[in-house]
Amino acid sequence: MSRRFATALILLGLSLPALSIPDWSKVRLSVSAGEGTPDFHLGEPVPESWPKSLGRPDLIFPFHGTGEGLKRITWGVIKKGQLQQGMAILTVGSGEDSNIIDIEIKRIRAGVDGENLFLGLPEERVSKRSELVQKDGKHEYLLPGLTIEAAEGKLIGLRVHSPASTRWRFKRWRVRPGKAAGPVKLGQKVEKSLFQAIGEPHEKSREEMLWQASDSQQSLMIRFDPITGEVTRIRGVGLPWRTPNGATLGDTRKKFLEKHPDAKETPGRGIDDTILKLPGLRANFTKGKLESFDIYDF
Repeated sequence: MSRRFATALILLGLSLPALSIPDWSKVRLSVSAGEGTPDFHLGEPVPESWPKSLGRPDLIFPFHGTGEGLKRITWGVIKKGQLQQGMAILTVGSGEDSNIIDIEIKRIRAGVDGENLFLGLPEERVSKRSELVQKDGKHEYLLPGLTIEAAEGKLIGLRVHSPASTRWRFKRWRVRPGKAAGPVKLGQKVEKSLFQAIGEPHEKSREEMLWQASDSQQSLMIRFDPITGEVTRIRGVGLPWRTPNGATLGDTRKKFLEKHPDAKETPGRGIDDTILKLPGLRANFTKGKLESFDIYDF
C-alpha cells in the first residue's frame, strides 16, 4: 500500500467514532490463501447483501484522491488506522467494476483451509503444523496469497492477497546441473509462461532478471545473453529447490556429500562460506547449511 493510503488510514483512525462491534464469539471464518472467505472473494465484487454473521459494516471509508476508487469496508475496531479486531476488505473500482483486492482478519476465530493453522495458535507450532509456510521477517509468516501475523507468541492476524508477487518463493523446482532449474533452461529464451507461473520480476536489465524478497534473503536471478536473449545462469537463494539426488535447502555439507559424493569443495567468499561444486552446479553453504544453488553451462 502506498504512503498516501497509509496516511489516509492514520487520519481515519484518529477521527473514528465508537463502533458497533459484532459478536465475534459467534463468528468462525474459513480462509483460503489467495482466494478469500466463503462470503468475500479476491477479484470479485462485494456481495449485494451483507453476510448474516457480520451484518452491516461498522465503517465504509472511500480513499478520495487516489483516482482508483479505493474503498475500505470494516467490521470491528480500528485504532490509528490499523485493524485491531474484526475484518476489513479493500476494494478498487466503482459500481459493477468494483473488485476485492485485499482481506484482513485479526483477533477473531479464523482458520486457514488446507493448513492446520488458526488464529490463537502458539507461534512456536507454526512450522510444525505446515510444511509450506515460510518465516517472513520477525513476526510474520507467508503462504502463497496469505500473510500471517504473530504477536506476543501467538498468531493474531491473516491477510489474504494475490499470490502473484510471492509465488516464486514456493516453487519446488528440480535442479538439473548444467541444464535447468524447473522450467528455466540454460541456452533457451525465457518463455512468457514463466511469468504466469511465478509472477513478474522485481528488477529487469539487459542481462538479468531478479525476483527479490524485501524482508528476507530469498531471491531468484536469471542471467541471459543481451544479444541472443538466451539464459546463461540461474541462481536461487533460500528457495526449496532439489537436485536429482535429493539435496535441498538446509542440508548440511555432510548430507549433501552423501547424496553427491563426487562434489568438490572450494572456499567461499566469507569466512563461514563453503562451495561444493558439480559440473554445472555450485551449491553454496553458509555456516554449514545449504543456502543457494547456481546453475551454469560447463
